[in-house]
Amino acid sequence: MSIREVELAEQINDALVEANIPVAVTITRQLIDPESTPWAPTYTSVNHACQGLRDSYTALDRAGGNVLETDVNILILAPTLAIEPSTSDSVRIGGKTYAVISVSTDPATALWEIQARV
Repeated sequence: MSIREVELAEQINDALVEANIPVAVTITRQLIDPESTPWAPTYTSVNHACQGLRDSYTALDRAGGNVLETDVNILILAPTLAIEPSTSDSVRIGGKTYAVISVSTDPATALWEIQARV
C-alpha cells in the first residue's frame, strides 16, 4: 500500500468520524484453543471493536440473486479494525448479530465492505 493510499484511508475515516456517522461495531472471531485436541477442538471467541455503519442493498444489488432480501451491507472503517474480516467471522451492529457472507475492500483499504446475513 502506498503512502497516498494510507493518507486517503485516514482522510475518509476522519471525514466520517467528524460527521458523526460511524457507530460501534464488533467483529467476533472463533479461534481454536491450541491446548485442545484435534478431534474435539475447543473454541474461544475473540471480539474486535471497530467503527462502521449499516446500509441497505438496492434492488439492483439484489437482482443478481447473491444478495437476499434480509442481507445488510456493513461498512467498516478499516483504520479502526486491527484484523482483516473473513467469512468465518460474525459482526454485531445496532444490537443485531450477523454472519459474514462476503468481504471486500476499496483500493485504498479505507473501508471493509461486508455482506452480512441474519
